[in-house]
Amino acid sequence: MADEITVDLEFIVSKDPFYFKYDLGAQTYDLSGAGGGNPGLVSVGTSEEDIDFGDVTGEGILFMKNLDAASDVDWGVQDTTMKAIGTLKAGGIPAILNIKSGTTLRMQSTGGGAAKCYIGRFEV
Repeated sequence: MADEITVDLEFIVSKDPFYFKYDLGAQTYDLSGAGGGNPGLVSVGTSEEDIDFGDVTGEGILFMKNLDAASDVDWGVQDTTMKAIGTLKAGGIPAILNIKSGTTLRMQSTGGGAAKCYIGRFEV
């Protein structure tokens, strides 16, 4: 078990009378590119900023988790400004998604100050 990513996800929503359960089970992906984990722990400021992934630029999996206790973080893609498509809530659930090659991630803390986040981009 080397050079791979394993995702094991179970998602349950229960609110009477609605119930939804999705169990992905363990899915494994080969790390075929430069690897990743870049950039790791970052401080996202209150102004829009691009996230630098270093040498990891290919298509792959993006993992984002807001570690801050107070500030939410908006995220999206870079154009001339940020095209926000999501929010990482303070201390909330992480986001895991596929990201296309050449995509520039842009983020902004919406709280009173910078927010600590873990961001990892992995080429698969």
